[in-house]
Order: sequence, then C-alpha cells, then structure tokens
Amino acid sequence: MRMLVLNFPQLLRRGTHAGSIRYLTGATDHTPLRRSITADWRVVKPSVDDDGEMAATRVHSHRELEHYMQQEVGETTTVKYVHPRLVRLVCLWAGRRRWKVSRKLFKAQINKRERTQGMGVGAKAQVKWCRHSSAAAIGLGQLRWHKLRRVVGLTPWGEQLIYRLKHHALSAYNPVSAGFHCPHPECVRRGRVDLYHIFWECPAAVRLRRVMTLR
Repeated sequence: MRMLVLNFPQLLRRGTHAGSIRYLTGATDHTPLRRSITADWRVVKPSVDDDGEMAATRVHSHRELEHYMQQEVGETTTVKYVHPRLVRLVCLWAGRRRWKVSRKLFKAQINKRERTQGMGVGAKAQVKWCRHSSAAAIGLGQLRWHKLRRVVGLTPWGEQLIYRLKHHALSAYNPVSAGFHCPHPECVRRGRVDLYHIFWECPAAVRLRRVMTLR
C-alpha cells in the first residue's frame, strides 16, 4: 500500500482536473459521451436549455462522476473506458517490451531516506573517533557488518556491542560508581572518561588487546 501511495499520490487528494472529458461505452452504435468539468467540480452538458443556460450537476468525487455518467447511458449499457482518470493498473511498455522493475529497486527507493540518515549518523561517529585517535578511526571505519558475522565464537550480543562501539552509540556510564568512570579497578581514581579510554587507553584493555592479538 505504501508503494502504491508513493507512485500515485493523487489517491490521497481530490483531483484538480478541469476541462473536457469523454466516456466510451460498449454499445454497438456507440457515441462518445462528451462533457466538461468546471474548476468547482460541476459537470456541464453540451446541450443548452430553453433559458440559454447549460445544465450543470455538482459532483464531489470521481466515483460520483462515474455514477453520474452511468445514469446518463442507463443501467443496461456498460461504461468501458473513462477519461481522463486512470482507474486501473496497466503495464508500461518501453520500446517493444514490458517495462519491469524489480522489488529490490522499489525497496531501495523506499528505504533511501532511512539509509541516508544512517550514513549521516555513521559519518558523525567517524568524526568523533578521529578526534580521539586517527588509528582507531581508521580501524573502525574498515570494520563492516559482514566481517563481524564471520568472527568465530562471537555471539549476537557481542556483534551488536562492537557495532554500537563503531557508531559511538555506547554509554560510558558506570552504575557501580554512578558516573562516567572506567569499570576497571586500575582506573578507580581516574575521573570522567570516554569510550576511547575504556577500550584503548585503559591498561586492562591494552593487556587484553595484546593477548587477543597474539592469538
């Protein structure tokens, strides 16, 4: 439904068509029904009354217009095509073949705004890491989601933790000390810290990283 509304936004509001319209019927001796619609949605017949004024009927929607035209031809005659509004979906043709669009393209177009916002958030996080350390920023910038999924033994919680660290979306709040302090005992006397200290500058993090690197 969302894709339909994005491609046909006129479904959400009443049309502003004004001018001549033409309806076709399935009768053998068919004569096109020609009418005119004014800007205030009045259907005007081409015939003129005895007073010299054209007969006009007010309609409020396209459905009322179809009902009005059906009454003009009678219930026994079928109205085959309508003009100028499109009331059914048709296949578009490009050259001599049907124009096809894959679902992947439709999904990409729908998610374009969210993807742009996500890339903007990632770019801001990269700038924050560059302020702390260029080496850390380069390493986190090269870390992709599909590489995280290939790490043997890494749980889904661990994958999300590292991904949140990359986007600078982790909180440095320590509930034990009720403040933004390092959770390692060696840094108890240290004041307010940030994510760079917890994962890079802290002596405990340095030793753990050295062990993981040797493995």
